[in-house]
Amino acid sequence: MNKTEGIASKTHRDSNIELLRILVMLCIVGCHYVSHSGLAVQGGPIYSDITNWRSLFLLVAGAWGGAADNCFVIISSYFMCKKDISARKFIKLLAEVYFYKIVLYLVFVFAGQQSLSIDALYMLLPLSSVTGNFADCFLIFYLCIPFLNVLVRSMNEYQHLGLLALLMVVYVGFELIPKFKVSFNFATWFCILFIITSYVRLYPKKIFNDTKFWGIVSAIMIVLAILSIICCAVIPVKIGISPVPDNFTGGVNKIFAIGVAFSVFMFFKNLKVKYMPLINTVATTVFGVYLIHTYWPVGQFLWGDVFKCGANYWNPYLPLYFIFCVLCVFIGCSVVDLLRIHLFEKPFMSFYDKHINQRWLNLKHRLRQYLDKNWVNS
Repeated sequence: MNKTEGIASKTHRDSNIELLRILVMLCIVGCHYVSHSGLAVQGGPIYSDITNWRSLFLLVAGAWGGAADNCFVIISSYFMCKKDISARKFIKLLAEVYFYKIVLYLVFVFAGQQSLSIDALYMLLPLSSVTGNFADCFLIFYLCIPFLNVLVRSMNEYQHLGLLALLMVVYVGFELIPKFKVSFNFATWFCILFIITSYVRLYPKKIFNDTKFWGIVSAIMIVLAILSIICCAVIPVKIGISPVPDNFTGGVNKIFAIGVAFSVFMFFKNLKVKYMPLINTVATTVFGVYLIHTYWPVGQFLWGDVFKCGANYWNPYLPLYFIFCVLCVFIGCSVVDLLRIHLFEKPFMSFYDKHINQRWLNLKHRLRQYLDKNWVNS
């Protein structure tokens, strides 16, 4: 890390990956429309008649959360496997998490929807859990990146490929075996995705740059995923048993969740989309969109009170209503995050660059000298 650490690059990114970030977050919001609204609970509207076109539509429309989570991490992994994370980047990410933790909590306290309690002290912790919370596990994963880089850069291609194959068999292949339990948390899974994605970046092949090929693979994966969702819902009912969970798409380590995520990323990676300022600006807000709408009182308010997703199950224009709600949530949260960026993040990071960054570099240098002298080389 040098003295210029943290100074943002003035070059403009092409908008292909930025467009993908936006589409990924729209899929996550769509997933939460179904999963966080009570529509998909046992006894909920979807399971009242799972063969109804409304139920099948919602099952398909809300099935892409796992693939979208994977894709978000794959994007980060692809770029970070050739970089070292900086303190500035992590502070910026952590500050965003803390901002929404504290501000949203206070908003709902003043609105009378939450009460002040000793539990509020947990907001002082950067993490609330290390299980299935995407944001918390992404922070841990981010801190693991320097060590993962040491791992992937020290292996040769055959070792990397062997580790990749082993992880895929254990975490994806074994999941296909009925009653075979594969347990992990998101932080672990994100590290696995890093190892998979870094192979593509570190060992370029001609096929990795074939846009048409990955477009075809993406389409096939998406169609197969949709068929698996419908089959898992309809076939059991037709033969007189309860619907079975979709064991091919509904989870980050399901075969179609990883297949769709990887193939779609590879397609967009190669897609030629010129720099579009609006897309790139909106893409900077996607993590904020996630943090806002997944804060549970916000989710209850949006899906229950504002959009009344359960009552609108019978809406004859359900697909259009679903799209409308997802776009409203995304746009609304994106606007809020743009305000945060301009009113809080930019002044805060300017203060960090001016008053903290150099002190951190000096402290790190002294700590490294101390460790070299008194610990590492002893």
